Amino acid sequence: MEGDPTCLDSNGPTPPGSDSITVTGIEELAACRERISTVIADCGAERCFEIELVASELVTNALEHGGVDEVHIDVRRRPGELDLVVAAVDHSPEGTHHPDPDVPDPQDARGRGLVIVRALAHSYRVSVQNGFRYDEVVMTLDC
Repeated sequence: MEGDPTCLDSNGPTPPGSDSITVTGIEELAACRERISTVIADCGAERCFEIELVASELVTNALEHGGVDEVHIDVRRRPGELDLVVAAVDHSPEGTHHPDPDVPDPQDARGRGLVIVRALAHSYRVSVQNGFRYDEVVMTLDC
């Protein structure tokens, strides 16, 4: 989507079957889901839904709850597989806190995003580097 002001390309051109996206606000999420769906269209409706759901949950969580200026999404295709990498650096004072995604409060209307991510993603890593929380999710799917 060349020239799309709401969804920025990261680091220039990407290989065929791949995309690299930077999201700086919730209002850009729909355009980014659309770009992701273009790359993964042949993965089947269920896989497309899962991939878009994981990306949406992670981007929304980072932008709403973290001290994050931008979230980077990389979609990389290989024969028969797809990697979805979502990465953000949390600069907030609470950024070194690791939420427990396995125990959402039953009384809360929200708070299940990381449970969904854990259920669908192949791996999920959170680390603290130089006092900042760094989240990276790598989701590998047959496609």
